[in-house]
Amino acid sequence: MLFRIVEKVQKRAPTTSGGGRELKDFKAKKYEKKKESVVITPPMIAINYIVAKGGVPLVDVYDTETAKQLLGCLGWSLTDEEIIQLEQAAELSAM
Repeated sequence: MLFRIVEKVQKRAPTTSGGGRELKDFKAKKYEKKKESVVITPPMIAINYIVAKGGVPLVDVYDTETAKQLLGCLGWSLTDEEIIQLEQAAELSAM
């Protein structure tokens, strides 16, 4: 069930860093826009779940991959239906 929820969110959520925002590289005193594809991962869904429930996620950024994952959390959120499905899946897994 969780796998289906992850797939659903991956299809619906934006697939560029920062929820559609463009990353900029500094070159020759001007900014060039660089789009970078981001796949929505279970940790991104977990962070957005925490935010949806009113929490503040505390994360440790220890490398560029972690930073990219955090940027991928921006610009989208879970729907009420997705939150309910995640909670139902959690209840089922606890049995």
